[in-house]
Amino acid sequence: MEFGHPASAWLVGLSLAISNPVWSAENFLSNPTTPYPPGCATNSQMIEEMPGKESDINSGTVYMAEADDPNIQHQVEFRIRRRGCTENDRSLLMFEMKVLDDGDGRIEAVLTPEFKADVFGVKHALRGLSEPNSWLASGHSQRVEEGQTVTLFLDGMSIYDDSFDPDLVLTPEQYNGDFDLQVLDPRDGSGFSVGIPEYRNQHLASELPLNGRLSGTWVVPGVPDQGFVLAFEELVHESSLNLFFSWYTFDQDGAPMWLTGNSRFAIGDTSVEFPIVLIQNGTFMGSLNGSRVDAGSGRLRAIGCNQLTLTYDLNPIGLGESGAILQRIFSMETAGYACRDAQARIEALD
Repeated sequence: MEFGHPASAWLVGLSLAISNPVWSAENFLSNPTTPYPPGCATNSQMIEEMPGKESDINSGTVYMAEADDPNIQHQVEFRIRRRGCTENDRSLLMFEMKVLDDGDGRIEAVLTPEFKADVFGVKHALRGLSEPNSWLASGHSQRVEEGQTVTLFLDGMSIYDDSFDPDLVLTPEQYNGDFDLQVLDPRDGSGFSVGIPEYRNQHLASELPLNGRLSGTWVVPGVPDQGFVLAFEELVHESSLNLFFSWYTFDQDGAPMWLTGNSRFAIGDTSVEFPIVLIQNGTFMGSLNGSRVDAGSGRLRAIGCNQLTLTYDLNPIGLGESGAILQRIFSMETAGYACRDAQARIEALD
């Protein structure tokens, strides 16, 4: 193998996102340069067990320079694969490498490579990350020893890189388009190139594992002055997770009504069933519990980062049974842990 048009709304959004306060606020804001939905890489250590579809783009065996002596070449198996996300025209690219044992009795290693996307002659830096959704700057190659296998998630350049240039940030359209992926030795830039074909929803996932990135305020489009607050929470010393469900709505007479519920669910589950309770007769800032009435049951299912389905049975309180599609309000997502990429959130505001 040999070496081989951002949207205006995206550029405006990115320039706003990387204003001065962000440089020290990665725990409060999501990375604006990530070209895939962060929710697509949730549970990255268990990604093989998560719902989704993927395929190999290319694989083979190449020679890469040893970590301690760049004049010595070592055999490395590589695999480049693409995993579809639940959002249209969004996918996740991964580079997997395994250093083969040459049988000389010594434990040798190679360095993880640097990556560039050559898009019609314009080269965009990519980061290969063991942990996706990170703000970590480039230049942190790790040693991979003989017999080890490492999977790197291909992410956009970090705003913390000294060479950061917003004009060279790879957009989601470019990330999912066709380009040449350059795999380079971090010391001298030598390496090889692999053609990446465009992605057009061949591996579109139909559901998303429930996770904390789905927490927040949700509404039913076209239904004003009511909505849902959902929290997908982890429990200390527990292997299961917890849903807290809160529904602010109105009863048959138009009076405000608060329905709530909670239930455990397992890592990787894409839906959860829960009892629904009607809370009544409370007092403002009072210390006494309100009364609780069995209101029925519900089921939430994650279709994507911005779409949940709710089915409910409220027959015990005379409101029947039905279903609804929930969406986020104003593209607001959990601070620092958004589910969609920045461009998708900006476009949803149009």
